[in-house]
Amino acid sequence: MPPKINVFVILSVNCFNKFDNVTPLIEVVKWSSYVISIYSIMYYGLNFVISMMTSGVRLDNSYSNINTIGMLAAFGIIIQIDDILREKKIGLETIFCVPAFMMAIATQSRKALLMMVIGILLVLISRNLSSGKLVRNIIKIIIIIVIALLVLKTLSGMEIFSGINQRMEYLVAMFTGKGEIGNSAMLRQQLIDLGIEMFKKHPILGIGIGCPHIIAGQVLNFDAYLHNNFIEVLAGGGIIGFLLYYGAYGYLIVKFYKLRKMGTKIYYYLFVCLENMLWYQYMIKVHIFIL
Repeated sequence: MPPKINVFVILSVNCFNKFDNVTPLIEVVKWSSYVISIYSIMYYGLNFVISMMTSGVRLDNSYSNINTIGMLAAFGIIIQIDDILREKKIGLETIFCVPAFMMAIATQSRKALLMMVIGILLVLISRNLSSGKLVRNIIKIIIIIVIALLVLKTLSGMEIFSGINQRMEYLVAMFTGKGEIGNSAMLRQQLIDLGIEMFKKHPILGIGIGCPHIIAGQVLNFDAYLHNNFIEVLAGGGIIGFLLYYGAYGYLIVKFYKLRKMGTKIYYYLFVCLENMLWYQYMIKVHIFIL
């Protein structure tokens, strides 16, 4: 780990060890999302961002990876909605969801859109469940999902979603085998297939953590991460590496369940974070961090 990151981690741990829970850390993530979104709009220019939203053209990676910016913006929105449901009031800071939403759309990131939709849906469901009322909970879940589908159907017809709609169609076509598959989705599938072949040849220990990109460069002439963390870990670390890596997530699931039994409400958001982290890893590379 680079020295600067070591220093940052030490300072962060020392700071947040003073708190009794992770709520302040979650607030830091939310406000970081807002700050980055506002800075991004200032960097690209408001008129340019709006034109990208309405034209369906993606922003470029001028100062940072555009997918990362979009996903951070999505996280801020998810946290804010969770805050609204938890506190049962709309705070003034909710206005910052506007620049965050603008950046999530302007990036045209499929990962950001899916993360935002799934995250908000899980927050709405988890915050509306009642203990010991199975039938009522099932009815609530069905109603929330139906309303969400209707909202998504309505929004998908808007011009600002035209670009991301097309990118989502490419992704669906990649899974179903029907329709036009974009170059990005096709390359992603080739990387995944290559990773599976690496795992089949070296199933126990893999070819080495961080090494699959070398094979990708040799075979596909595209020296890059496999764009699917599950496949990347299987190819690089084999079964042993996969179990060690994702064992941390299993540990978190157990801890979150204990929080649920203790009656604390923070587990709702922690579970959503965990789900989004796993979904993010399905789409692209991330590093484990402990909340």
